[in-house]
Amino acid sequence: MLKKYFEQNVERVSFYLLIYTFLICSQGIYLFGNDLIEILPFLKKIGHPELYVNDFYIQSAWSKPLFERSVFIYLLHFLHAEYVIVRLLLHLLISLFLIHATFKLCCLIIENKFYCYWAVFLYFVISSRISLGGNEIYYNSLLPSLVAKTFVLYALLYYTKEKFLYSFLFLSIATFLQAAVGFQLWLLLGILSLILFQFKSSTFRSFAKSYFIFGFISLLYLLALYYFSNSNPSLSQYLFEIQEFRNGHHLIVEYSSLLNIIIYLFFVLFSLFFYYKSNSIFYYFTLVQFTILILYVLLTSVFHFYSVFNLFWLKSSIYIEFFAFFGLIAFLTNTKRLNYFPLMKHRHLLPILICIFSLVFSIKKNVNFINESTSEITLSELIKTKTEPNTIFLVPPDFTSFKFLSERSSYIDFKAILQDPNYLFPWYDRIQNFYQINYNNRIQGDNLIQKSKENFNNRLWAEHIANLQSKSIDYIIVEKQTKASNSLHSIKSPVIKNDRYEVFQLK
Repeated sequence: MLKKYFEQNVERVSFYLLIYTFLICSQGIYLFGNDLIEILPFLKKIGHPELYVNDFYIQSAWSKPLFERSVFIYLLHFLHAEYVIVRLLLHLLISLFLIHATFKLCCLIIENKFYCYWAVFLYFVISSRISLGGNEIYYNSLLPSLVAKTFVLYALLYYTKEKFLYSFLFLSIATFLQAAVGFQLWLLLGILSLILFQFKSSTFRSFAKSYFIFGFISLLYLLALYYFSNSNPSLSQYLFEIQEFRNGHHLIVEYSSLLNIIIYLFFVLFSLFFYYKSNSIFYYFTLVQFTILILYVLLTSVFHFYSVFNLFWLKSSIYIEFFAFFGLIAFLTNTKRLNYFPLMKHRHLLPILICIFSLVFSIKKNVNFINESTSEITLSELIKTKTEPNTIFLVPPDFTSFKFLSERSSYIDFKAILQDPNYLFPWYDRIQNFYQINYNNRIQGDNLIQKSKENFNNRLWAEHIANLQSKSIDYIIVEKQTKASNSLHSIKSPVIKNDRYEVFQLK
């Protein structure tokens, strides 16, 4: 008995490691940049307060007693995640727990555990490619979204077992790590429980006790976040425009592709059909989420309520896609349709297939799994050794690793955002002035990063030296062999350069 249990767990953990290997081979991993720009420099400043004293984002966040990433960043500080090896290990560990939770939830839906392995693999192959609004369960960097959604999956798992104490404990942790993710599930599970459980039943009393104990703690945290966000209802019209500019992918009608909308509607209809008799929890979960989503679309796309937009309700669509996908596999296996594919029943086919997929993606990526630009990394390290710590840089819009690696301040970062009007308005002004993109580019369907890069590289910066100096900007980084570079070469020589970039001193 013990031997069989051990063998099953070894087999399962080996499968999880194979899935993680596939994810790294296919998506790579971010160690310094992309969305980590909102986290890692602040993490470094906690240990070294003398850094980033002139950085717009860091100083704005540093001045707040609490903001949406505070808990996660201080948790990373406690775990010494400023070191790359720690971040790698944490990402591995959390991802394995995420895959485990996915497998356990899958087993609640699909009777044959053998097919559960196939279903989990297929889910991680296609989920990021079909999700509405580009939302994902798995992330290829150590982000609060990854950790929060891992806890949410465990909260859902324990909810289905009516272990409400564990469920809402995990949900509270998810809320502290990422408020929007946690709040959405509090609302969904609260409404769901009112539908499923009778008010006088022992199940309802057990649910209510855990829900309100942990819900009260989470509510206090959410109210504190709201208070320190300096929200001002009179500015909501202008803030909505800025929010749409930066996070337009959270608006379904305006920016989601027709194909993704059709896939999502199919998943909703299939879930309602499949779970109507087989699983009341998943059935009503789908119904409640979709109903609120319709209301969300109405209040954001028609009436432009800024406070409703900030709920980011589109994130919750991933759970419908999650349940529907595994329901579809269960439907196919239960109706014997997979008997047409006898090879799928071969024990060693799946691990071989995962290895082949991983190898193909590895070759495609030239066995380079780190997504950050090598040129940006080497330049940042040069800047760290050759410039003063308190200097301010104007950087290309896709320079997201620079700040953490160079330990230097930047005048503006496209990716770094705070939900605070005192930050959002000057942030948007700087984006318009220096990257020359705005709300109109969003509604025209432009790729904002690509458009801003083109504008930055084509601008004749030599004509704007006085303006740059008036903003106390000390250095500007531009790509070689661009109009921007040629313009600056006409009046200055670069003080630092590498294979792709040049750094010009402005003072």
